[in-house]
Amino acid sequence: MTCLAGSDLSNLKTLTVNEQTAEAAKYAVFDSTSGEIRLNTFNMNLSGDRFGGTFGGAVHSIETVNITYDNVQAEREIDFECTIGTLNIGGNGICRIDTTSAIEKVNADFTGTLSLYSIDNGQIKNIELSDGVETFTAFSAVPMAVTLPYSLYVFKAADKYNFSDLNSLISELNWEELLGKTELKAEVNHDGNVFYHTYRFAAMTKEEEIECKKFADFKDIYYYTAEESEYGVLYAKLSCYWGEDRIMQVPDTLNGYPVLEFELATHPSWGGYPPVSVENVKEIHLPASLKKFNITNWSTDEKQYALEKIVYGGTKEEFLEIIGDQDYTALYSMLEYTDDIECKDGTFTQQPMRESWLYADENGNTLQIDLDWSDFETKSTIKAVQARLVYNGSEYFTHAFDQNAFSCGLQFGGEVSEGEKKILRLSILKRL
Repeated sequence: MTCLAGSDLSNLKTLTVNEQTAEAAKYAVFDSTSGEIRLNTFNMNLSGDRFGGTFGGAVHSIETVNITYDNVQAEREIDFECTIGTLNIGGNGICRIDTTSAIEKVNADFTGTLSLYSIDNGQIKNIELSDGVETFTAFSAVPMAVTLPYSLYVFKAADKYNFSDLNSLISELNWEELLGKTELKAEVNHDGNVFYHTYRFAAMTKEEEIECKKFADFKDIYYYTAEESEYGVLYAKLSCYWGEDRIMQVPDTLNGYPVLEFELATHPSWGGYPPVSVENVKEIHLPASLKKFNITNWSTDEKQYALEKIVYGGTKEEFLEIIGDQDYTALYSMLEYTDDIECKDGTFTQQPMRESWLYADENGNTLQIDLDWSDFETKSTIKAVQARLVYNGSEYFTHAFDQNAFSCGLQFGGEVSEGEKKILRLSILKRL
């Protein structure tokens, strides 16, 4: 190719070079050719780290430049001094392109690190990026528009993109501020001239809006590693709630992680967060997949949770497990915050101070138990219990048994036929 040096190549329209011929083409065509060249297409296929250089000289303009990188892992600075209509960048690796002239549009279907700079008042006007560009730096001496194929939610949630001026802009936005937003502007001050680079995002899908709202409602998230997890899986723990909904929906997944723990508290355990939502919340809906759940009304907080209902997707027995209940104490505490706890097989509910339980079997035998719970809150004991048993037509009535709040042994007198038992062991569990 060096034999072309000095030739008149003004009619040349297409030029293709690779790793071995790129430097020779730079010398023969761009630097040493007589006459002005306006190329239609310039193709570069690069696979190593040895070449970098400046392209311009006799080439006044190029309509389309196609550069393909094959796993190039060293920054190779390629400068264009000629105007370019469209610059297409493909492949993978590390790409650095500078211009002292003007590039109208850049299409980067590229995976890896991409840097685009205008030098000495050069211009880059429009850039379209694929989702494979994870590290990106760009500057233009004129307003520049960068179009991204994904939404703001994807950029923030993925936590893998490193864009020089975009990351700081997004870090200043709360999740709720991202909803409905498709454009961000980064201010540029170039030699006293103030203008903006604009980043344009795709609109959020319905699913992404739902996920974004999860982040907005549950800001305090801790991701457990495999080493930390007591369940053998990676998972997320959520603490507190910042949503505005009357019915709080605790998600079963967030950012691809299963949500296995949730603590609802009237304030976060550490600073850096705005005040949580308290008084508007009347219901909590919990997924059956939850492993731990707790409510904490801090005594120093003026606003306390007063719920109407907790709805749990599992059984009553499973609910007792996720609140760590061994002797129903945790359940009693939970019912101080809510009227009812609905599970798929029944409801835990607050009970009146006085109540009557009636049992009957298929033979017409009945047992009626009357309870007075008025001393329970202060003494953790039943104030009064009496039982009336009708068995085979005979009536038995007693007050004489232990009044422990959790178990009562009832023993009735009278004639007993052989094999009949008149001792009944009952579990009396408050508010169940």
